[in-house]
Amino acid sequence: MYKARAFFFVCAGLFLLALSYHLGARSAGAQAGGSVEGATFTTSNDGLHVSFCVNRVLYASQQTPAGYWYPVPATPVTGVPIPGTAAVVATSPTAVLLANGDVYTASYGYGGNLLGASPTPAQSISIGQLKAKYATPSTVK
Repeated sequence: MYKARAFFFVCAGLFLLALSYHLGARSAGAQAGGSVEGATFTTSNDGLHVSFCVNRVLYASQQTPAGYWYPVPATPVTGVPIPGTAAVVATSPTAVLLANGDVYTASYGYGGNLLGASPTPAQSISIGQLKAKYATPSTVK
């Protein structure tokens, strides 16, 4: 009887320990910030322009010669997560470049691939066609 009670308390303690760790890890993960991807700084006569991605969302702003920062006018890309899973490698206030070569622009959405990459065409082939292609005349009966 005492062994069953002790076993119950040990199991209950392990359950509560696992539950508290799970709840603590979830709330700590929610506090973590995103990482900056593909930041770009450019200067012009009207000030410093900055664009960057955080959690696959494009942000852009501009600093005037007087030192004030203000957001660049919103575009269809700004505030919307960038599709795909490839890492963001470069940005501009109106476009992003992904590691696989895909370009997303504010005015057109998907702008194509800089590398010329396209899906590999797949053609289904039967076993008979495969045998006919690679079989030597002596093995065909």
